[in-house]
Amino acid sequence: MVSLIGGAAGLLGGMALLRWLNAWQPVPNFPVHLPVNPDATTYGVALLLALSSGFLLGMVPVRQVLRANPWLIIKSGAVEAGGRRFAIRDLPLVVQVAVCAMLVTASLVAVRGLIRSLYSSYGFMSQNALLVETDLNMGGV
Repeated sequence: MVSLIGGAAGLLGGMALLRWLNAWQPVPNFPVHLPVNPDATTYGVALLLALSSGFLLGMVPVRQVLRANPWLIIKSGAVEAGGRRFAIRDLPLVVQVAVCAMLVTASLVAVRGLIRSLYSSYGFMSQNALLVETDLNMGGV
């Protein structure tokens, strides 16, 4: 359920962001419009990823609980005070934190590059520019 709710929230957030990006014109003097409209395949892949990640990451704790013997756990008492060992089940958490840190860093670098490109001088003035559209097929090319 958590993966489905997270997947639905991600899809709704992605749709809202795509609507905003479709309406956004970073340079108002240039009428460039590149619509981005995902199709049903995109939504199907997102649903499949949400279901499979929820199943795979939820299967490990359930398997450990089903294998555990409650009587031995109660009989053994508290966990030893020497500290906690690294277990295989901690590996997905470490990978998730690493991927999240990488994505946050990459998105911050991309936003910084976008901001720099919006305020950069490209050697021409956009006020005196014209947009011309040609069809090269008419020229025999």
